[in-house]
Amino acid sequence: MQLPLAPLRRVLPRAAPPPPYPAFLVSGLLATLTVGALSGALNLWSLHAQAAPVPVDHHRSHAFAQLFGFMLLVMVGVSFHLVPRFFAAPLPGSSTVRLVKWTAISGLWLLIAGRLGALVPGSVWLGLAGAALLLVGVTAWALFLARLRLASKFSPDWLQPFLLAGAGWWWLAALLVLGWQVGQAFLGPLVGLPLEAVYAAALYGGTASWLWGIFFRAGPCTLRIARSTPEAGRPAFVAWQLAVALQVLAPFQEDARWTGAAALALAAAALVFVAAVRPFRRPAGALPGEPLMRRAVQWGFLFALAFAGLTAWSGLSAWGLVAGAPFLADAARHAFTLGCCTLLVLGFTGRMVPSFEAVALPWPWLYDAGVVAVAVGALARLASVAAPLPWARATSGASGFIAFAGMSAVAGCYFAALWRGRKARRASPGLLAPLSGQPS
Repeated sequence: MQLPLAPLRRVLPRAAPPPPYPAFLVSGLLATLTVGALSGALNLWSLHAQAAPVPVDHHRSHAFAQLFGFMLLVMVGVSFHLVPRFFAAPLPGSSTVRLVKWTAISGLWLLIAGRLGALVPGSVWLGLAGAALLLVGVTAWALFLARLRLASKFSPDWLQPFLLAGAGWWWLAALLVLGWQVGQAFLGPLVGLPLEAVYAAALYGGTASWLWGIFFRAGPCTLRIARSTPEAGRPAFVAWQLAVALQVLAPFQEDARWTGAAALALAAAALVFVAAVRPFRRPAGALPGEPLMRRAVQWGFLFALAFAGLTAWSGLSAWGLVAGAPFLADAARHAFTLGCCTLLVLGFTGRMVPSFEAVALPWPWLYDAGVVAVAVGALARLASVAAPLPWARATSGASGFIAFAGMSAVAGCYFAALWRGRKARRASPGLLAPLSGQPS
C-alpha cells in the first residue's frame, strides 16, 4: 500500500530576518488601487464616456502612481529577493533595504501629493521633496545592483544586461522627474522639461527592460518552455535599448519626424523581442487546476504585438504617410502599460509571491477572475481609436472600471498570501507553511 506523501515544507534558519519585499509590494498595490487604477478609471469615464475635460494634474498623478508606484516599487521589492539569487551574490543588508524603502515609498506619495494643486496649498513643494527622496531611493537601489554585478559571476543569458540597463533608465527617470519638479517650483529653464521623456524612461526603459530581463529566467518556468539561446537575446537587447533612447530624446525635439522615428523603432524592437523569446511555443505540459499565470504572460505578449501595430501606425501617421485616429498614441501606450506590462507582472508575481511566502496561492479562482478582467479591460481600452462612435467611447470609458476590478481581485489574493506567510513565520520561525502545488 502506498502511503500519502506529506505536504512539502520549506525550512529556514530560525534567525532568518523577515523578507524585505512585502513593504514595496503592498505600497505598489495600494498606489495602483487608489490614485493609479481607481483614479484613472474615474478620469477615463469622465473623458471618454461623458466627454468632460479632466485636469492635467489628475493624469499626471495617475501616471506617477502607476509607474513609480506599481511598477517601480514592485520591481524594487522583488529585486531584493530574487536578484541576489540571479547574480549568485550576497543578499542586501538591512541598512540598504531601509534606506530604499523609506526614501522610495515616501518619495512616491509626496510626489503624488504634489499634484493636488489648490486642494493643498503649497503642494508643489511636497512634490519637490518627493522627487528628491525618490531619486535618493532609486540611486541607492541602482548602486546596490551595481555592487551585485561586480560581486557576481557572468550570466550566460541576457538577464543581467536587461536588469542593469533597466536600473539605469529608472535612475534617469527619477532624475528627470526631479528636474521637472524643480521647474514647477522655481520656473526657469527646467519648466519646459517634457514629462513625456520621464514616462518613456520609466515605462519603456525601466519597466520593460526589467520585465524582458526577468522573462529570460521566470518566463520559461512560467510558460514551461525551453529557454531562448543567448544569441537570440543580443539583437533584442540592442534594438530595445536604442529604441528607448530615441523615445527619451524625441520629446526634446520639435520636429514630428523624431516622434515618428522613435515610434517605428519601438514597434520594431517589440517585434524583435517577441521573435527572440517565442512565448507562444507549446508548453511541456499543464498542471491540473493551474491558475492563469501562463495565460497572463502569453496574453501580455499578445498585447505587446498589438502595441507594436498601434505604435507603428502612430509613427507612420506622424510622418504623414497614413491617416491617424483619435487617441491613437494613448491607446498604444495603454496596450503596453495595462495590456502587456500589467499582465506580465501579474503572471510572474502570481508564482513569485506565494513561493516567497511558502504558501499556496489563496483563492486561485479569484486570481483567475482578476487576470481575465485586466485582459478584458485592456482590450476594451483599445476601443478609444474608434472614439467618434458612441459605443467606442462608452466601451473605452468603462474599461478602467473593469481593469480596476481585476487588479482588486489579484491584490486581494496577494494580501492574503502575505498575511498567511507572516502568520506562519510567527507561529514557527524555522518552518514555513505547506507548499501545496505551487511551483517555486
